[in-house]
Amino acid sequence: MIHLPDYLKVEPERVVYRAHQRGVKDFFSGIQLSTADQKRLREEIQSIVITHRIDQECSNIMPGKRVEAIYVFRVQLNGKELDNDLIDRLDSKLGMHALYIIVDCSGYEIVKINFKEPSEGASHWRIVRGFELSSDITFVPRGRNLDDVYDKLVRDISGNMLASDTQEDLATSVNKIEEMEKMERDIAKIRKKHFAAKSPRQRSELWKELKRLEMEVTLFKQGNIA
Repeated sequence: MIHLPDYLKVEPERVVYRAHQRGVKDFFSGIQLSTADQKRLREEIQSIVITHRIDQECSNIMPGKRVEAIYVFRVQLNGKELDNDLIDRLDSKLGMHALYIIVDCSGYEIVKINFKEPSEGASHWRIVRGFELSSDITFVPRGRNLDDVYDKLVRDISGNMLASDTQEDLATSVNKIEEMEKMERDIAKIRKKHFAAKSPRQRSELWKELKRLEMEVTLFKQGNIA
């Protein structure tokens, strides 16, 4: 659950989607969801409501170069399951920075935010990496501008995946996580190949490659590889 200051509340809350409500077709056409995604959204999501807004008017923080406002959406599910890719496809088509509070039918909440960037020459956004948090968090927007606020929000939602006290820009931090996870996937593949290898020569070559990658991961974590 995320706790936000009352002065960020949208009153009354703005319903942007509710199953079987008038205007749903306009919502679908506005974000250009496929017929299959429209069907899945109806099956899995009861409503989508804007509950909070972080912008200059509400927070007295200036817009940044990338972020002019951050909208908080409460997504009420019909059941307990949600296709995460559906939220990502929806988020990629919304022309705004957004935070999602996803609530299942039992009241259990997950907070989700995607670090995303505008796709050059396209109407949608490219999602670089998503982060989720199920524990309690209190967030008060602070920073020189809304770019700072958004970056801090992403870092806070990431838990301990992204350091909150670094001078490194957010895009670099996120890309490093992606690179680290790719190296770890490569290590897992080579371990599997090494286990299955029959010839001593092949096992030796794979072992050397495995140790090289493990050393790269160690140096990467220590910040010795740019």
